[in-house]
Amino acid sequence: MSKICVIVLNYNGWADTIECLESLLHSTYYNYQIVVVDNDSTDNSLKYCKAWINGSLSLFTNPDSPLNLSWPPTIKPITYAAYIQTELNLEENYAKIRGTTEPIIFIEAEKNRGYAAGNNIGLKWAAINDSYSYCWLLNNDTVVAQDSMEELVKYAQNNNTAITGTSLLNYNKPHAIQSLGGHINRFFGTSHPIHKKDELEKKLDYIEGAAFLIEKECLNRNGFLPEEYFLYFEETDYCFKARQNQLKLGVALKAAVFHKELQSSKIKPAHRANHKNEYRDILALESRIRFSKKYLANRFGLKLGLLISALIRIKRGQFNLAWKIILKMVTL
Repeated sequence: MSKICVIVLNYNGWADTIECLESLLHSTYYNYQIVVVDNDSTDNSLKYCKAWINGSLSLFTNPDSPLNLSWPPTIKPITYAAYIQTELNLEENYAKIRGTTEPIIFIEAEKNRGYAAGNNIGLKWAAINDSYSYCWLLNNDTVVAQDSMEELVKYAQNNNTAITGTSLLNYNKPHAIQSLGGHINRFFGTSHPIHKKDELEKKLDYIEGAAFLIEKECLNRNGFLPEEYFLYFEETDYCFKARQNQLKLGVALKAAVFHKELQSSKIKPAHRANHKNEYRDILALESRIRFSKKYLANRFGLKLGLLISALIRIKRGQFNLAWKIILKMVTL
């Protein structure tokens, strides 16, 4: 049975992280270790996660959720190991890291350098541990079906995929598909989730980063996630690079992961818009520009797409955001 390193990145989301970890501990697949990377949280996330694993903090779940994948709580305490990022960079610690057998490892990042950099801390841990065959990047705001890990590995092995996704479903509406992967519009540089199974063969360009299985050999050949992206498009870049390296993508449709994020990150109406939405919007546009300049040749389409984006923000009444987009467009 192939061993999996499950990497869960946490930033100020300890309650979601605990629910995610509980669902993982209910898995029917047993050969795995969980690495929780705390991306320099400011809400004492590690304190709460350690209290949970020691059995002194009860599981927080949404009582209205139709899912029941993190209940009942597993028996506590559970043994764990804890490191800070600087310890992983010291050569004398490599033997200790490779010998870590605890089911859950906590790693504290020195600084929040973004989604890719945070996950790379976990991937670098996995890279020096020869026992892993796969690394599974899993958003902390997900819960997984009991057989999802089993179905994921089975599909990857049977189809020889280097990067494998799952059926990403809506946490609040479990039968609704959020994404089965994604497609890139080569003209505008925009990303679009795939919702239909019969579109996968023709349209699959990238695997959603919320549930992103990487074969160890792919990690060796493709390297780590590109850290020039703070948020958004890093998994798309990684998949495009994998394709350039003749590595195969696929989606294990029987592996179900339930995701909260897309519900909470939708752009709000203009009268409810806030600085957090604007910040995420700008990050997404900056990442789209960076990706398009790196992989797509159509600069005119990119500029036209940004103009359309600006007009949409004007229609919403987000004039400050529209102006920022226009400034980015004219500087291309």
